[in-house]
Amino acid sequence: MEKAKTVEMESVKLNMEKVAQEESLSRPERLERLSSQVDELFQGEALAPLREDIKERSFNVPQYGGYHCEGILMDTHLEKILKNLDAIKAGDFHEQVPEEIHGKMQDMVQSNKESLKMYAFLHDISKADCLTIKYDDGRREEVSWKEWQSKLPEGINGDPTKMMTFFVENNISGFSYFHKNAKKKHGQDGVDKLETYSDALEMQPIILEAIKKHEVAYQFQNIKVKTYRKYFGDLTELEKLWVITASYIDTMASIRDDGNPNLDNFRCMVDSANNYEKIKILERALNQETDLDQKKVNKVLRDLNNQNTRIEESSEELIERIKQECQASRYVKTRLESTLASLVVTNQITEDAKNAILEAIDEQTGTINEQQMRKVKKTLRQANRIVQEALNDCEIK
Repeated sequence: MEKAKTVEMESVKLNMEKVAQEESLSRPERLERLSSQVDELFQGEALAPLREDIKERSFNVPQYGGYHCEGILMDTHLEKILKNLDAIKAGDFHEQVPEEIHGKMQDMVQSNKESLKMYAFLHDISKADCLTIKYDDGRREEVSWKEWQSKLPEGINGDPTKMMTFFVENNISGFSYFHKNAKKKHGQDGVDKLETYSDALEMQPIILEAIKKHEVAYQFQNIKVKTYRKYFGDLTELEKLWVITASYIDTMASIRDDGNPNLDNFRCMVDSANNYEKIKILERALNQETDLDQKKVNKVLRDLNNQNTRIEESSEELIERIKQECQASRYVKTRLESTLASLVVTNQITEDAKNAILEAIDEQTGTINEQQMRKVKKTLRQANRIVQEALNDCEIK
């Protein structure tokens, strides 16, 4: 395996007219390369409609706007995904990808490259069915593929330069791939379509899961363990890595108008995964401990789950720190008995209350039985404050 390295990106404002011109010149060879791979990956008569779908529709899906400046048509996006697979295999990573997952992602690509290629061609298979045209004045028009084709003048379909001119002349500012009125998302719609090929399409089930979740990174505006648990909690470790790798190659192939991909959401998702896994290991370790203050444990876990920064400590360091922070309070029982006796003498608590408090303290460890103490506190009422002060004074620091 080649040693992983990070790649820094230079920012430059893209001239989309120039992008379209270069795309037009390189498109014939690109389509030939991509079509050859489609034929190789999806063989057989039963998959002929799928091959046609990819070549005739997916390659020609418009992707004008701020999120896909790699090209006017989607074949440019698909080829960049394939190139990203090669980059991962070679150990080239964006600077925002944490080093600790470089090796895991390289292994994933090494072992699943053909499946990830299939994912590349299939993940946006239903964008053509979920087109929404966005206009400069804010209007949005949901169209079918047939309706979109009928809008195009003869001779411009498949020509990036002419398509670019058409967009400008018709005040089209961009496209999205979601039909709000029908609640139709291109990820789930793609999965439904591909399931009709289940008998002929030999692929790992995780590909469908990755397609369904391929835009999940956009749910992470910041680090959210709760959100990660919602979308990844039921997946195996291998499946989690599969979805994260698939999300990465897709995000890296989505070029913004500064000439770079934006990995902010992806990084928040990966950091959420880091926190989730470390908290899970921590919970298992704390469950083995018998001398911790459960209130402190619950608060620490609640705070960690809500934390919006990355947990940088190793799991071992985190466990050791939290165990120290959550140690159950211990008391010098003889000293506490003397202190409580003085409160009895001054009529601040009763003899029965004193005895009940002392019974809640373990003779051997000096720790307090919280369940017993809660019952005592219900009887103390106004004396709770003075008893707590006595406990604080007798606590082993």
